Amino acid sequence: MKKKIFFIIGEHRSLVGINSFLEIIKKNFENEYDIIISKKFKPKSINILVENFTNTDVEQIKKFKNQSSFKIILVVTEFFNNKLNTFNSFEANNLINLKYKYFFNKFIFFLLKLNSFVRNEIKNFLIKYFNFNIIKYRKFKIFFYKGLIKNIDKGEAQTIFSKYAEYYYFKKRYENFMKVLDYADIILASHPDILRTYKSKFKKTFYIMPILNCYKSDKTKNFSNYFKFSGELTSYRRKFFKKNLDSLKKYDLKDYEKIKIFLNKILKYKGNKFIDISNKKKFKFSLHPKKNTSWNYSSPIRYVDAINKGEIPLIFDKFNDFFSRNLAIYINFKSSKSLKKLTKKYYKKNIQNINNGILKYNIYIKNNNKLILRELNKLFINIK
Repeated sequence: MKKKIFFIIGEHRSLVGINSFLEIIKKNFENEYDIIISKKFKPKSINILVENFTNTDVEQIKKFKNQSSFKIILVVTEFFNNKLNTFNSFEANNLINLKYKYFFNKFIFFLLKLNSFVRNEIKNFLIKYFNFNIIKYRKFKIFFYKGLIKNIDKGEAQTIFSKYAEYYYFKKRYENFMKVLDYADIILASHPDILRTYKSKFKKTFYIMPILNCYKSDKTKNFSNYFKFSGELTSYRRKFFKKNLDSLKKYDLKDYEKIKIFLNKILKYKGNKFIDISNKKKFKFSLHPKKNTSWNYSSPIRYVDAINKGEIPLIFDKFNDFFSRNLAIYINFKSSKSLKKLTKKYYKKNIQNINNGILKYNIYIKNNNKLILRELNKLFINIK
């Protein structure tokens, strides 16, 4: 009978956001172990936890670690922001006194609907949390109500509010993660930059990546569409698609008709729309632009998901890492030579290039997985 390893859903509530990691773990280790999905931590067992912990989770992990042979494999998916000591939130790096600006702009958002109730709530808030006395509040009121509110843009206020709300979400997530980190027995990282962050401090840090199959003939025919984009259509991505649609006009549109039709279709979506595409539909290419100007990382897990679906991942920034060089095709919309990679004539060449990359990638990941299995076997020896 195979030994059991428990994959914990925990604070994630469901498998929707973490299913990619579950599938990778199953594919890599199910020949050796039974991977069991669990909503709760299992004492005297090996538990795989994808970071995102509540205060209650932290206390329970500490308790199990002190009372039983409770082993933790910690999957790390978020990027460490050294400047703010948080996860992600890179757009907030250049802001001074972030905490105060967050609340300040939150007030602006509510004051768009000025009324006596809101004014009173703001007054009480400033007195309670910022030690305002009545004199300070009156000075603030003259400056704020009569000055800023005249020129405030509703859309801008909502964007600012969203940005700071995201920062505080990731800050809390980071703080609880750091409390759990010391209890980890193995760390699995989803990106080379994440791996480098922890490898220097924790030797038992490895990649969580699957072995990939090369493209076969059944994966490269009978496609219902050429191009695909899924995920959040941020303002940056919208501008990116619009800019590159305009740049196509100087070329023979016969060659690029399909990408032109696709970009026009994407730009019909309004707002920060999350675009979800059914897995039943098949595509030749999937587009993976970065999500904002401050984002400087590739997306290996997304490339892996695309390849498993028979799609060729297209990227538009030159990331200096092993995964983006081997598991994606770089496209420069300003180069006619680069754009030819999107044409029907070049498709088989793209497949050949990705398959060559997959062979190099698989050698690397097989060695990585052997090291993980060795450490897993050690953990089972110590479970009583």
